[in-house]
Amino acid sequence: MKNKFISSISVMFLFIMLVGSVMATSQPNRPNLINDLTNIDVDFRVPVFPMLSVVGADKVLVGQSLKQDFILEAEHNPDRDYSDLTYSWFFGIWAVMDNSGEIIEQITSEKVLNSKTYSVSITHNFDKAGTYYYVPAIIEVEQEYQDGKWVVVSEEVIEKEVSKITVIGEPGQPTTTTPIGDFFNRIWSWVLSWFS
Repeated sequence: MKNKFISSISVMFLFIMLVGSVMATSQPNRPNLINDLTNIDVDFRVPVFPMLSVVGADKVLVGQSLKQDFILEAEHNPDRDYSDLTYSWFFGIWAVMDNSGEIIEQITSEKVLNSKTYSVSITHNFDKAGTYYYVPAIIEVEQEYQDGKWVVVSEEVIEKEVSKITVIGEPGQPTTTTPIGDFFNRIWSWVLSWFS
């Protein structure tokens, strides 16, 4: 009798576990990123610190745009097997930052990645001289199935690159006279002064 009771409880427990896992047999919906890009990760926002490696550098004049292509690759693929009640998403993002770390332009909506690779082209038109940074990144969002729903448990930047751009002010307009031309203008003015 005691064995039948324990056996019944075991079967009931197994049934409850099975029902719970059956309810989680569908892939979770795309989560909203918890943080805004401006706050997503301290590591994402510090391209101006000397210890952060800069992968590229370029120079451009004020008023010109610069296009750079990036290919980022994470160390692992996103976890798309939800049978263990865990799942992860990879998102590709990018931002253009000024020298103080403020974002001056960013991707309008994060891109869902189906692999560990993120390819992106960043183009920005610079209207002021200074130092700027192109910063593309891959964000991993991990989810777990808890209490009958998928819950975001972590969100972090797992891969990024930083490219430094120096924007140079517009060169001054050249004067119409050269030093030799200026010399002859003074002589001509001196000659004309004799007749006036």
